[in-house]
Amino acid sequence: MQAVHHPHQLLLSGQHPNLFTNLHSPAAISAVHSHGGVRRVSVISASTKDPIPDPTSATAAFNDYQLLFSSQPAESINPVTLRAVEGALPAGFPIGTYYLIGPGMTSDGYGSTVNPLDGHGYLRAFRFQGSGTVTYAARYLETEAAREEREVGTGKWRFRRPGLFSMLKVHKAVTTYRSITKNVGNTTVLSWGGRLFCLWDGGHPYEIDPTTLATVGPADLVGTAEKRWSWGRDGRGQFTSTIAKHLPHGELKKCI
Repeated sequence: MQAVHHPHQLLLSGQHPNLFTNLHSPAAISAVHSHGGVRRVSVISASTKDPIPDPTSATAAFNDYQLLFSSQPAESINPVTLRAVEGALPAGFPIGTYYLIGPGMTSDGYGSTVNPLDGHGYLRAFRFQGSGTVTYAARYLETEAAREEREVGTGKWRFRRPGLFSMLKVHKAVTTYRSITKNVGNTTVLSWGGRLFCLWDGGHPYEIDPTTLATVGPADLVGTAEKRWSWGRDGRGQFTSTIAKHLPHGELKKCI
């Protein structure tokens, strides 16, 4: 089974084709199985008592759509154990971890809002451990852009570069490509060769610790041989977010 990225949805392909997860709050997570005769399942943390709305209602659909563009202020660095409040996971549900990356921070505390495509990468991990046990963790990528725009100590965000798709309030004119763009690592999550990476179009992948979700740092998966600098020296090692694994050998193919 494969986890396919959407900013606030988790899509599992395979024997359970339609599992959509609303991730607007680390404390409340709902899931719907709508095909294949699988029962509807809702999971929620033990500390939350709020009722879960009917996910098939027009109101819930509208609210979910609005939440696609809301910022996620909280991180869950320590895994939270989820409990089922309705139904159960299907028998034989695979044991493993499902990773989800998407834009998590689109509005700072100083009046600036960016396009969701420029939102800082927010990585989540759902660990299915068998016997119905599921844990959840979430963490922002510590990219160079995040370190620049997140205040040390308070954790507050202050956007200083707009990104390719955004306009925002800044304290100085932004006139060059480098002063506008920022690698937020928010587009694709890739598990390959026993390592975990978060990708963004036009920049280096960021390697992530698959257990703690801590950011290891930028990774050059292409190599720095001059013959591979397809975009010149400024493009060495860069990936786009469009990748594919060639099975059964496991080679990684990318589009640039």
